[in-house]
Amino acid sequence: MADEIGPSEQAEHELILRGRPRPRGNARSRCVIDALIVLAAALPLELYLGHGDESERAVVIAVLLGVGLVSYTIRRFHEEGWYRDHSRRVTEIIEQRVLREEQRREA
Repeated sequence: MADEIGPSEQAEHELILRGRPRPRGNARSRCVIDALIVLAAALPLELYLGHGDESERAVVIAVLLGVGLVSYTIRRFHEEGWYRDHSRRVTEIIEQRVLREEQRREA
């Protein structure tokens, strides 16, 4: 890549080329959306099957909480891993540019 772009943009571009796109959205808001999708799928079932007793509602609530928690955990680990790899690659790019500049000055 050319030196005209910054190391951060270059690192992001390289991660995207490796099939690791930048995480979108906030992990908390995305897990709420996932839980709402499950709720939207559960509501027609409850309407079709009839109103359940308290134990069935407790199961639905537990499933919603479980989906939200699992979704948050997966998204959060993905974000942390991406930003860790991005920072590592930015550091490598900066070190390579400094080394190249030093070699150019010595020559």
